[in-house]
Amino acid sequence: PLKITIAAKAYGYTGEELAQKLLEQGIVCEFADTDFLVLMLSVDTEENGLSRLEGALLSVPSKAPLLEWPPKAPRLVQRIPMHEAVLSPSVTLPIEECEGRVLASATVSCPPAIPVVVCGEEITAEAIRCFRYYGITHCRVINE
Repeated sequence: PLKITIAAKAYGYTGEELAQKLLEQGIVCEFADTDFLVLMLSVDTEENGLSRLEGALLSVPSKAPLLEWPPKAPRLVQRIPMHEAVLSPSVTLPIEECEGRVLASATVSCPPAIPVVVCGEEITAEAIRCFRYYGITHCRVINE
């Protein structure tokens, strides 16, 4: 109940762009990415905090919605058990070199901390598109 999530693209901004506009008005966001902006209220939120936030959001001019959305999550194949993948010798590579390799260590942004690929799964071209979208540039894969 203390978090406010805004789908920024509906207003013509990425979450990062909207976070920057709020920061310019002294409002720090908990999280921002390409799609969303998350604000968290706390017991330390000043009495006029919600009014300040409302005013700051209303001061940002809305633009035409951004229509680029995340790629669909890929359906992946578990090539080896997760525990075996985590314990296998591994190497970090640029994502462009990871197609067909087995993920050894999950790469996630937090929040939401939901992995595109789980340890032991084979990395596909679709997974690499998701990595790119979320700004993930490297993966730890089993050293084959």
